[in-house]
Amino acid sequence: IESIQEKHNKIFKLTLTTNGMLLTQDKIDYVNKHKMSLVLSLDGRESVHNAMRPVAGSGAESYKYIAKNLINAVKQRHGLEYYVRGTYTHKNLDFTKD
Repeated sequence: IESIQEKHNKIFKLTLTTNGMLLTQDKIDYVNKHKMSLVLSLDGRESVHNAMRPVAGSGAESYKYIAKNLINAVKQRHGLEYYVRGTYTHKNLDFTKD
């Protein structure tokens, strides 16, 4: 990233949007090192999220996988931007109150 910025005399503002399934420590370190914004996708409470986002291929509940990854990432932001984004449907509109 730095070499491209220098080459073009530009400053880039990058954002990683993730559902957290593949958010490894290496990826968290990379995002933090390059001061990228982080958008975390969460569609509601555990039961709602699982209904809306089962694990591809297996249909397993995804919340248990992503919750620990998202919490781990947030704890390491140390003042860097991060956001939580949800997809709202008739199944989880009550979540907006939380």
